[in-house]
Amino acid sequence: MNLVAQHKHMVVHCRKANYDVYVGRDSGGAPGDAPVGCPWGNPFSSLDAKALEGFSEVSIRTATYLQWALSQPNYLARARSDLRGKVLGNLHRDLQGAR
Repeated sequence: MNLVAQHKHMVVHCRKANYDVYVGRDSGGAPGDAPVGCPWGNPFSSLDAKALEGFSEVSIRTATYLQWALSQPNYLARARSDLRGKVLGNLHRDLQGAR
C-alpha cells in the first residue's frame, strides 16, 4: 500500500468534515480558524507561483513542494511534531495530486 493510500482517511475537506489542523495556504478560501501565515500550505501553489513559467501543472507544483519540504530538516521535524496522528483539513482533498 502506498503512503497516500495508507493515510488517505486522515485528510479531509475542511468545509465538509471535522479536522484537527488546517494544512492549506493562508488564502481567501481558507477557513476562519486558519492561522495567519499557515506554515503547511504549498507555497508553490499560490497565484503568484502558478503564474510562473513551468508551474501551471499541479503535479509540478506538488513535486516542487515535496522536494523543497524534504530538504528542510526543521520544517520536517515541526511537521512530525505538530501533525502526527492529526486529521488534516484542506480545501482540496485531491490526494492523487495533493495541492
